Amino acid sequence: MSDLRGKGVAFERYDMDGADFADGIHWFGDFGAAWFKDPDGNILHLNSGD
Repeated sequence: MSDLRGKGVAFERYDMDGADFADGIHWFGDFGAAWFKDPDGNILHLNSGD
């Protein structure tokens, strides 16, 4: 995330019930999800968790 942010990537923020948002990541307990747009406007998704 920090590498992408350092390259100018802006992460999307969405209102979602049960999610906490911090540093571009939506947290659902231990599961993290982030969305961002590529130069063509396509939305891409990253996630992490156990």
